[in-house]
This record gives sequence, C-alpha cells and structure tokens, in this order.
Amino acid sequence: MIYVQIIGTAANWSAPFKTKGIKKFTSIYFKTDKKIQIDTGNRYDGRKLDGVLITHLHEDHFKAHKTYPLNIIFYLPSPSFLSAVSPSRVCKVFKDKITLGKTKILAFPVFHSSTTETFGFKISYKGTSFLYLPDYYAPYYYSPFKNTDYYFLGASSMRKDITHKGFRTGQRSISNFLKVLKNRNLFPKKKTYLIHFGLPMFPLDKKLKVLQREFPEFNLNPTHDGQIIFLK
Repeated sequence: MIYVQIIGTAANWSAPFKTKGIKKFTSIYFKTDKKIQIDTGNRYDGRKLDGVLITHLHEDHFKAHKTYPLNIIFYLPSPSFLSAVSPSRVCKVFKDKITLGKTKILAFPVFHSSTTETFGFKISYKGTSFLYLPDYYAPYYYSPFKNTDYYFLGASSMRKDITHKGFRTGQRSISNFLKVLKNRNLFPKKKTYLIHFGLPMFPLDKKLKVLQREFPEFNLNPTHDGQIIFLK
C-alpha cells in the first residue's frame, strides 16, 4: 500500500487561484518505506521527509525550495536543475531510475516548456504503482503508462490546449490528452486522479461529469488540498 496526501492541486504561474478546497500549488506527499514529497511550490510545512523530487523549475512547482531544511535530500532527474538549488543543499542527480529503500522511482521526460526540462515520475512499491504527471504537452515516450495502477494527471484545461507564448509546447487539455492515451490503449489498472486544476476546469463538478461520461475507461476522480488516498 502507498499512502498519498495531496498537499495542493491548484495551477497558476504567480499565485494559486483560490476556490473551495483548492488553494495551494500542486504538490503531493507519499509514504512507502520512505517519506517523499514531489515539488516545492508551497512552503515547507515541517513534515519529516526522506527526500524531495522535482518535476521542473517553474515557480508553482519550485519557488519555495529555500524554505526546506538543507539536510533534506533533493533527488533531481536532471543536472540542469542543480544551478537553481543552493550549493549548500544536499542533492543527488539521477538518470531515469533510482531506488530508495524498496521504492522504485522512474523519471521520464515530457514536452512542456522550451525553457526548462520537465519530468513525470512513476513510483512503484510492493506491487503497487502510480504515475505522477502534473505538467505536460506530450511525453517523449509512453511506456511508463503501461501496467500502472493509478494515474495522477494535470487538468489545467478542459478542452483547449494551452501553449506558452512564442512556443508550441505548454499544457495539453485533459480531454485531448485522454484521447491520446485512449487511442494508444493506455489505461490505468484502477483509477485516475486529476490534479493541477486550472480555472478553465471550473465548475469542476459539472466538467468532471462530462469527462467521466466521455472517458469511463479511466475511472476519473477529483482531488483537493489535504486529501488522503490509499493506493492498494
């Protein structure tokens, strides 16, 4: 079993928008035989951590990293992230895969920003796995989606892809991305949780129902700040 707590699930560049239950930047904490957090857009809340993973260096995923104690190890999927971290920080750069205790972590690159490398993570522990992908236009490859129990997918927009100014890449709408996965016959074994909500996804209850009818194979579920999920 993997214990997951949603720290925050809002998406915005400078400050998270505030709506009921969704007030903090997108980030999660999970516990296996290790206690790990993904992304540091929100200030350190005092919890004990064996490590931190960073998806990319955009402000809403990284800006509060200086509030985290320097002895907390940052596991970075690219050496390009090192220049943004304090030289006093304990960091370990890994390529593709790393094993912490009995927890296996796969980092996979995605198209998202032309100015910063971006990664998703697949976490595996004692026969249970989940894929965490808050920001993407498209993955470089889709093999991490295969044979995965749970997806956590960014849902900044309902149907319209969001491109970064001057660049083709950005954030793919959740419906368009689900269509891509469906065409590739890539479904989670159990459930999909939506994260990284943008304002175009609201009112969430109504738009979620549309997605659930359109994509029943993904077993779509909403999330909110502080939510606890047990992955079995």
